[in-house]
Amino acid sequence: MDVAELPRERFDEAAVVLADAYLDDPGWVAVGPTNRGRRHAYTRRVCRGALSIVDRWGGRIWHAQRDGQVAGVLTSCDPGQWPPPQLRATAMQALGPTLAGPAVLWRSLVADAEMHKHHPEDDHFFVWMLAVSPAHQRSGVGRALLTTALERAEELATYTYLETANPENLPYYSSFGFRETGMTKLPRDAPIWFMIRE
Repeated sequence: MDVAELPRERFDEAAVVLADAYLDDPGWVAVGPTNRGRRHAYTRRVCRGALSIVDRWGGRIWHAQRDGQVAGVLTSCDPGQWPPPQLRATAMQALGPTLAGPAVLWRSLVADAEMHKHHPEDDHFFVWMLAVSPAHQRSGVGRALLTTALERAEELATYTYLETANPENLPYYSSFGFRETGMTKLPRDAPIWFMIRE
């Protein structure tokens, strides 16, 4: 399966794939609107902002295609690229939480602060988002994307860090050599785990 960097003109398409994949993810459910349609819109806007952040500060955005469509997306940051300037990054993602209303905005800010608090401070390779379209899950798309990212981390001779709020992802990431380093709680008492791969 071919994995390539995502062109900017496909960022909107990729944001829809991310929102489709994250719609029922426990972390996004905990933070976003209760209504699924509104949560999809919120997630799409937040993810679209994240794509712009990664692109603006030199990170990598990979995608895999199936039948000419984006089937999966992985965003990453090389050592020294995280965190981006906080105020500008927040502004680039603000549309989703703002349009979703004050309760979602508050939960988004709390979740963001909690994740930043536990993010490693030393240089590392960060897998920020990894998602596969529901129509293409369990077909090797995610594995191809993550393998490409881990090859990049190995080229840079650094460890890889990621976060997941979905307990079903823990054994999947463990199969790639990740181990849990801790966890915390997001709003609505949803757990999120932190993992590294040496």
